[in-house]
Amino acid sequence: MQRVKLLVDPPKSGDRREILIECFPLQLGRSLQNDVPLAFPSVSGRHLLVDRGDDGIITITDLDSTNGTHVGNQPLPPRQARTIELPTRLRLGEIRIELDYADQIEPQFTMAQSSTELRRMVDDVVSQAPAPEDTRPFFEILSGPGCGLRHFVETDGRDSIIGTDTDADIPLQLTGLPDRLATLCWDGPRIWLDPHDPHIEFEHSPLTKRHLLHSGDRFIICSLELLYFDPLEDALVSMDPGDDQPSPSSSAPPVENENSSGQPDIVPPEESTLAEATAVPDGPRENDDGPRSLGAVEIVLLSMSIFFLTATLVLLAVFFIT
Repeated sequence: MQRVKLLVDPPKSGDRREILIECFPLQLGRSLQNDVPLAFPSVSGRHLLVDRGDDGIITITDLDSTNGTHVGNQPLPPRQARTIELPTRLRLGEIRIELDYADQIEPQFTMAQSSTELRRMVDDVVSQAPAPEDTRPFFEILSGPGCGLRHFVETDGRDSIIGTDTDADIPLQLTGLPDRLATLCWDGPRIWLDPHDPHIEFEHSPLTKRHLLHSGDRFIICSLELLYFDPLEDALVSMDPGDDQPSPSSSAPPVENENSSGQPDIVPPEESTLAEATAVPDGPRENDDGPRSLGAVEIVLLSMSIFFLTATLVLLAVFFIT
């Protein structure tokens, strides 16, 4: 059966992205859980589903997206599968894509091409952001007191306080807890969360030591659920060309949210939350207690130390023998 490719035309750039579809069904959107992540603000967390039956017929289904899907100039009704013939041009929000048959297997990205693509994606995110702060990492309250509020992290390198005090950099509307719950510490380009209180839970366990933050991390503090999100980190994750599994990614704040009943709330992009558009890929995390490999300088120093220790022991042995 002839293979299918997806072509993406970014709104701010003439560089077309070509993606070879390996398997169906294929889900597109800005969420970390999509098979093909599209890192653009006008694309919903879960936007479009593309499927192919055993007979080779291609169908598309809009997943209740906020800004809609158009086939040509015709809007696609949500949750209604439509049969299409290839090639077909679609529009997801402001992003234009095309489905077509692949003449041949596309070559892998080179490192230079991957770097160029990453820079282009970051430029697109920055240029489309409605405000400069939208490119900064932030915490969002997913549930509990203050649900929907976002607190942006200052990127000037200074520490920030998470606590119940109104003067805290990230104030939480909780009672009966200390004024200072945790400190955000910068270490170069990375942010660490240093907990001061055992009420902070991460992955169903109390957080008791310093933790390197990754976009998509969720924390539970009593009745409150807190999400950390970094748009530029998600843009970097989406550019990993060596992952054969669906690579979840997102590099812009979502424009779609789901309420407690599971139905999507249609809201403007600047008022959206990240309740459905985040997840953490499986695999090891990088934290301060994880093993790491030795660099070349460290290997040389270790070898020199062993050499001098051995020489010292030999000299001592000769001294006592004579």
